[in-house]
Amino acid sequence: MYRVLIVEDEMLVREALKLSIRWNELGLTPAGEAENGRDALSWLSSHTADIIITDMRMPVIDGRAFLQSLEAMGIRCEIIVVSEYTDFSYMESAIHAHVADYLLKPVDPERLNRILLEACARLDSQNSEKTAMKSPPSSDTS
Repeated sequence: MYRVLIVEDEMLVREALKLSIRWNELGLTPAGEAENGRDALSWLSSHTADIIITDMRMPVIDGRAFLQSLEAMGIRCEIIVVSEYTDFSYMESAIHAHVADYLLKPVDPERLNRILLEACARLDSQNSEKTAMKSPPSSDTS
């Protein structure tokens, strides 16, 4: 199961996201949640997440600074941005952080679950590649 961290300052939006995700069907588990980038970075210092769903406009540390910190810390995971802002500077930050997708609020649950399914497929592929690289070469003696 892949672990999901939700970073969103609005409690109602966080709850709506959690209720929208088809956790078991997608093979996901809620790993944690944070109200802003600072809390998320603190959480990530002692936990791991395979997928992060984050808002861009938050107090304390916003989404842009959060994405930059993830990159600086070498944290590699699937990132999905949810935002009510179409401001290009937010999208540009997301592009530089190799974000999987950028969803506008209100989030369409079907689209969110489709994007999560795609993120899981990419994670599966990465895990398969890592496993293949660790496997010793087979010796064919025929």
